Amino acid sequence: MAFLRFFCKCTEHLTAYNSRLLLFRTTEQCLPSATRINADQISVLRRQMVSSKKKLPFEVETANMKKDILVYSHTNERFYKLLTYFGCAQFAFWAYLALFSFQTLKDAPPSEPSTETDTSSWWRRMAAKESKYKNGISILCFAFGYTVLCISVMYPMRAVKQLWLLKGGNFIRLETYSVIARQQSLTVPVSNISCLQSRTDSAAQIPMKVKGRWFFYLLDKRGHFHNTQLFDFAVGLSRAV
Repeated sequence: MAFLRFFCKCTEHLTAYNSRLLLFRTTEQCLPSATRINADQISVLRRQMVSSKKKLPFEVETANMKKDILVYSHTNERFYKLLTYFGCAQFAFWAYLALFSFQTLKDAPPSEPSTETDTSSWWRRMAAKESKYKNGISILCFAFGYTVLCISVMYPMRAVKQLWLLKGGNFIRLETYSVIARQQSLTVPVSNISCLQSRTDSAAQIPMKVKGRWFFYLLDKRGHFHNTQLFDFAVGLSRAV
């Protein structure tokens, strides 16, 4: 029954369409030749209708940009400076601990086998072990401190401070924090970047992959998006890079 009702509705719509088409053709034949619209006029009207059509939200014009546009910015210099100082302090502490372990732990002379239970503290037993334990503790302390230092230095260099869409719309400029200089910049084509998340996702940061660069650049969502339309439909797209 449902199929029959659907078939009947389609037949009614088709009949109405044919009636309107027949009426239009009859009216056109009845008009004088001077009032008929020729093919050139119809093409002009079509072009005007297309040109006056309202743009969709994702139709962003970037090729006619006359100046650089600031798309995103986030300023938090105090945090990244403290993070760098923290990494340097941690490296100094663990390096000193590694040096202290290497110089203080001594190789104990071989002792006679004893059946009695050793009740000395654990650090005395560790100090009396062979040199491999001493070297292992020193290397472990230094490696941990060096890892903390690398993270505290590399993280600010991947935190985006400002994101610019340059004149013409084909290149962007990333400005990040730096340990030595106040900031460092990188200019890459728009086609060489890819954002793994959108601006409206629940994550706190937006990871951005840049072709030919290690690690991801990070955009903190607590920053200010000055032009959300350019970011959503021109810069912050997911691309195969």
